[in-house]
Amino acid sequence: MNWAVSGGQAGSTFKPFALAAGLEAGYELKDTFDGNSPYYLPGGGRPFENQGNKPYGRVNLIKATEDSINTAYIDLTLGIPDGPKKIIKTAEKMGIPPAEPANPPYGIPTKSPGLEPITGVALGSQTVSPINMANGYATVANRGVAADAYIIEKVVDKDGVVRYTHKVTDHRAISEGISDDVGYALQQVVKSGSGTKTLSLGRPAGGKTGTATNGKGEVSSAWFVGYTPQPVHRGDVRPWHGHPGGSRAGCRSTSAVPTPRSPGPR
Repeated sequence: MNWAVSGGQAGSTFKPFALAAGLEAGYELKDTFDGNSPYYLPGGGRPFENQGNKPYGRVNLIKATEDSINTAYIDLTLGIPDGPKKIIKTAEKMGIPPAEPANPPYGIPTKSPGLEPITGVALGSQTVSPINMANGYATVANRGVAADAYIIEKVVDKDGVVRYTHKVTDHRAISEGISDDVGYALQQVVKSGSGTKTLSLGRPAGGKTGTATNGKGEVSSAWFVGYTPQPVHRGDVRPWHGHPGGSRAGCRSTSAVPTPRSPGPR
């Protein structure tokens, strides 16, 4: 199986898209949400829990992202008008394909099975390929501009004549300010949150960890998606995706970006 294309449940690596949607809805990084566990939904139903059922109290969106606090992201989702649909719309703008191929289709592959407007959409039960996840994070690295994923850069015949050169197609997905705020939160994940092992790179980085479990509570999908600035000012975005049995998948997406800045809470 080609894991780079088939992918797996996104887990908490989907939270940055919810963060972007929340910021678009008018929230700020300094705004606080309920990080206690369990989190009981207003209309009843199965409560949501943090890892280890750990309660955090009220936390701002930086802390919620840094420590991957599920319940705070559920609280955020409920606070956004039509939250689940808004989160999906924002993710799609940033490069994540919908549950069924769009018209025209985009992404590799062109769909994300299970990407439905449910309360827990930010927690990542949907299946997303590492290629598409890298492309979605590249939008953050590229300060809000999304570009279509592609495979072939150039075709040269046996005589050295260039027969094909890829032309980048891109669009403004989210504003620079919102992208910078999401990027700032992702940098805190690396500096002092769940992604501190990335500090061993010895350079600025932003990223997010994520896990998904099966019905037995066993880890079925594990991720780290992150990016670094390059000396030639091209962003290097790479996801790592692990699977049961020790198999793994990785891929790379690049986009022209400046060194990630740290705008801080607005």
